[in-house]
Amino acid sequence: MKTNPDTQIDKHQTPQNETHIEPPSPNTSSRVASVLSKIYKWSELQRFGKPLADSHIIPHKTPIDNKYLLQHNQWAPFSALTFVDEQLKKGIVVGCIIDLTNHDMIYDVRSVMVPRDPERHFAECTVNCTCPKMPLKHVRIQCVSKEFPDNTIIKNFCETVDDFVQQFPNHYVGVHCSYGFNRTGFIVCSYLVESCHMHISDALKAFAQSRVPGIKHQNFVDELIKRYGHEGPNVQEDQHDISQKCKLSIDNNNTHP
Repeated sequence: MKTNPDTQIDKHQTPQNETHIEPPSPNTSSRVASVLSKIYKWSELQRFGKPLADSHIIPHKTPIDNKYLLQHNQWAPFSALTFVDEQLKKGIVVGCIIDLTNHDMIYDVRSVMVPRDPERHFAECTVNCTCPKMPLKHVRIQCVSKEFPDNTIIKNFCETVDDFVQQFPNHYVGVHCSYGFNRTGFIVCSYLVESCHMHISDALKAFAQSRVPGIKHQNFVDELIKRYGHEGPNVQEDQHDISQKCKLSIDNNNTHP
């Protein structure tokens, strides 16, 4: 992975719960999370994908604090702590979440602590774990729904991920927008091309394998192909085929009953 030396992080520095706030787009009239008015849609979606090939990224839908779900007891909670704990059960330590939404935060990370040394944690720790921990890092890189992220946003995202992974090579990075498909898919695929040197067709397939069914908006796929090119005419067809195969193998524990 490429790393910008000007933004290299001190390897002994403990990450903080950072929130980088950018001004709202002129096309965004409200900072209220629209997903809160579409809880049913949110609740029916797969909570998170698998770690993407050749990267430390796990795409997922936005966590929502339980206080917003109190009137919806039939829906499973999915907070930042839930996401981190579910990954720990899979032998994965998430040390950072990158939030791509463009509205007020609807979940809290301030009390979420994660193992500093994943190898030691899984080798030594039991229920009463005494291994050193660190705060879950939270970074906001705001993207407007249905708009293509520009090159500045892509560059910021790539540097953020690469710098974190350089400092914590055994940790993973969660990435989400509201539902974890279009803005998330666009930025993650851009990262796979720019930092992991994938062809765009392979990046689209990798995202579809991780976060079924992949990017949903055709215009987002078209824009990625326009920016990065492709080796053949069947990029979208390949993504569709991968998505259909992956639907058969989704972990039942990763979806709401």
